[in-house]
Amino acid sequence: MSFFLRFKLIIIILLLLQYPLCAQLATQTYESAIENADKHYIQKDYLTAKTYYEMAIRLKKDDPYASKRLGETISLLKQQMEIREKYYEKIDQAERLVREGKAEEAIKFYREALSIVPGDDNTRNKLEQLQKQLLEEKDKMQRFEQFVETGRSLSGEEKYEEALFQFTEAAKLYPEHPAITENLPMLQKKLYEQLEQEKQFSAFMDDYEKANARKDYDKAIASLRSALAVFPQEPDALTKLDQATQLKKKSTEFNETLAKADESYASKDFKKASMFYEKALGLMPDQTYPADMIKRINEIVSDNNFVDENAYSEAIALADDKFNRRSFSDAKDEYQYALRIKPGDEYATRRIAETEKQLEQLLNAENIEKRFREYYDVANKAIAEKNWEIAVSSLSAALELKPADIGVSNKLRQAEDERNRQRAVLETEQSFAVLVLSAENSISAGAYELAVTYLEKALALKPTDQKTIQTLSQARSKLDQQNSLLIANKDFTEKLESANMQIDAENWTQALKLINEALILKPVDKTALDLKSIIEHRLDQLKRNEENKKQYQLLIEEADRLIVSNIDDALRKYQEALKLMPNEAYPSEQIMKINQQKELAEKLKNKEENLTTLSTDVEAFLSKEDVTRADSVYRMMVLVDSGHAKTVASLGKITNKKNELELRNNQKYTEAIALADRIFETRDYREAIVAYKTARSFRPQDTYASGRIVQAENIMREQLQKQKTEYDKTVSEADKLFIAKAYDKSVEQFSKAAIIKPDETYPAEMISKITGIIESNKLFELNLEPRNLASNTDHRFEFESVPVNERKTNYILIKAKNAGTQPFSLIVSYGSRNGRNGGFVLPIPASADYKDYIVRIGSQYKWFSEDNTWINIYPENGSVEVGLIQISRGN
Repeated sequence: MSFFLRFKLIIIILLLLQYPLCAQLATQTYESAIENADKHYIQKDYLTAKTYYEMAIRLKKDDPYASKRLGETISLLKQQMEIREKYYEKIDQAERLVREGKAEEAIKFYREALSIVPGDDNTRNKLEQLQKQLLEEKDKMQRFEQFVETGRSLSGEEKYEEALFQFTEAAKLYPEHPAITENLPMLQKKLYEQLEQEKQFSAFMDDYEKANARKDYDKAIASLRSALAVFPQEPDALTKLDQATQLKKKSTEFNETLAKADESYASKDFKKASMFYEKALGLMPDQTYPADMIKRINEIVSDNNFVDENAYSEAIALADDKFNRRSFSDAKDEYQYALRIKPGDEYATRRIAETEKQLEQLLNAENIEKRFREYYDVANKAIAEKNWEIAVSSLSAALELKPADIGVSNKLRQAEDERNRQRAVLETEQSFAVLVLSAENSISAGAYELAVTYLEKALALKPTDQKTIQTLSQARSKLDQQNSLLIANKDFTEKLESANMQIDAENWTQALKLINEALILKPVDKTALDLKSIIEHRLDQLKRNEENKKQYQLLIEEADRLIVSNIDDALRKYQEALKLMPNEAYPSEQIMKINQQKELAEKLKNKEENLTTLSTDVEAFLSKEDVTRADSVYRMMVLVDSGHAKTVASLGKITNKKNELELRNNQKYTEAIALADRIFETRDYREAIVAYKTARSFRPQDTYASGRIVQAENIMREQLQKQKTEYDKTVSEADKLFIAKAYDKSVEQFSKAAIIKPDETYPAEMISKITGIIESNKLFELNLEPRNLASNTDHRFEFESVPVNERKTNYILIKAKNAGTQPFSLIVSYGSRNGRNGGFVLPIPASADYKDYIVRIGSQYKWFSEDNTWINIYPENGSVEVGLIQISRGN
């Protein structure tokens, strides 16, 4: 059924609904009918206004005002219906376009409909919903294209894992799109090949590590060259190849030097042998053989039976020269060297003792002078700043180091005198400040008597302080005012209480007198002013009541006199009396009796007219095929006169119309069933149910339509069951991944489950649980507080490299939300001093809520093979707010 037809049906129903209203309004006066009609006319409720104007004309035939306004109302109602007809034509076109999937064209017709009837909230809501759906679809396509573009870019850089992630996200939006069906299989193949290369590369690198540990540099170099054949530009392998080459060269040089040392040792040229062994040890400090041979040579040279007299004499001469030039440390080294040449030598031993004594004396003197100068400098600085406490303590420490220093002793006495004077002044100032502050707090609290006490004590310490003298004077003045105010408040309160007692006793005149006296004490007191207003209003009311009683009595006497001669004038007098005394029962009873008499007379007069009008209404409703309302009007005719010819004729017309409509409904039922069957075949079961229910409205007892509705509902129930099965399967997979501690893959599956059944809370709870596990196993917290990262700007976070044995289980947790309104990509990379080593891309949706991103970074070779020390975040074409950024280990 079109909107226009539905609107016409609503108008007919509303017209019918006026008849119970008419029956109710028949008891009203002409004036009240006109008043209600005008009110609805002003409100543009022309349908209701028409009913009231018609009622007014029935109450007062040929009334020119009601007739004129009725004509205007019918004209406006017709215009209103024409506008509605155009409006619903636009709505029908819009809904047809929506069903055809032409959203943008439908929006145009919805807007045209709203230009005709701007205030229709239902149409406005549909327009907004359609615009929202269109925007969501555009946003969905934009996100899809962004994923595809980023995936292709990453694929071009041979970052197949990151590219595969982008295309997988795009496939969630449009699984059958050619960009997905063409690229996903290709990327999966390339990623497999890349992983195989990484596996082969890792095997060669493991061979290198083993050969390098054995110092088999030839084998190590061969393994590195094999690894570089797989990844020619891999920086770590290139660096290690350079290191291995250098180590091989150093090893060759070490072996040659060691051979020369052994040759010199064999020929007992110990000095030359020692030199070569020292050179070899410098090349490879971890080798023990050169160190052992040096030790062996020293033992031979130190043997009692072996003394190199020339070397001994040279060493003693050099040592004596350094001693005489007071180079005691160097002299000690030379004497010890001579003692190694000739162990137990008395002269060398004695000179070593003398040298150590001289070194000790020199060190003590230097330390004392240095500490003394430090204390003295601190004291002088404190004296310049008049910090006498520090000056006294520093001078005391300096005097302990040099007790005989007269200058320091005199300075100390002067500093102590100044310190004592400073302490006395400070104590006075502190006591004075405490008293003044206490006084100020007391004044703020209104405790003026206490404030005066504090101020007097403060002036005893500083009698000439003008500010304190002035504050004391002000406090004493406030204290005097406070005492006066307390007396006035007491008198005011007593008068207010007395006035309330008079009000309770309803002595209104005496109460007013007491309130006026209270207001002399407090002219602007709100409580007293409000009370005065209440009393004056009550006194005025009492005066008016007395006057009303007199007027009421006169009106009742006149109405009682007129009731036998002029019933309308008597009615007006009773009504006037009731307005003066609304609670009096007598005028109400008289008015009711008069109205009953008038109503009975009016009913007898209008019986024929009512039947004629009702008969016309029956024909009008039947012409509009509204049998229900025609039946309703017929029952009103029966109540007026069931045996009247017009009543009997209306029954026959209604019976004929019912038979005609039954034949037409059968035809509409057949058409509706055919439409419903076609929709059912398209598997749009929800719309099919609506169509079958429409068919059933033409034949309510039809079993075929009811059966098809049950069948469609069962199919929809099966679809829901399939959705549940898919959800359960996805959750089961996510649980398995969680148990296997593959947290990033588990989060991905739980997120997919949340999309399948958004009303389920378990996926969100498990994602939160996984996030908690990752957070609890933190290694480094790179960011804690919320932080805005500007669009297209690098933001680097540095950290110490993760220990090698923990890298393969590492996760990166990032809590982030979109700071704007459009979705974009967040590019996360990592690296070391040597540059960027790897990364991944995170999709940031157009949402104001935080989202947790968990990435198993430990699975990337460059993460666990390199000493990475930084992570860089680059928001591409959008600003992001990040919260926690953390590197964690797996459980």
